[in-house]
Amino acid sequence: AWPLPGPGNIFTRSYTPPNLSLNGPRRKAPFAMELVIDNLTKTYANGTQALKGVSLRLGKGMFGLLGPNGAGKSTLMRTVATLQAPSSGSVTFNGIDALRQPQALKAQLGYLPQ
Repeated sequence: AWPLPGPGNIFTRSYTPPNLSLNGPRRKAPFAMELVIDNLTKTYANGTQALKGVSLRLGKGMFGLLGPNGAGKSTLMRTVATLQAPSSGSVTFNGIDALRQPQALKAQLGYLPQ
């Protein structure tokens, strides 16, 4: 016979995961999240300008990045994730300068393309 919901069985117990993750102790997320991209440009060696003066400020929430092929979406995301350097401009995430402190940014940011 299947256990019926009630005090003490698996249907009514709440599960609290331990304070560990695969990457070590969990850290509390900062109260506010802010991504600031200021005048970001990227020109490839062949002369293709993928980003031209991109500026935006994003707070906490969920956002989509839409555009046609070749619009610079992947270039922008790779630059924000510090996988490639911009030609000019800046990226700041929660006060961390992504270009000067890429390891500090990578400790807080995950990137999964596609």
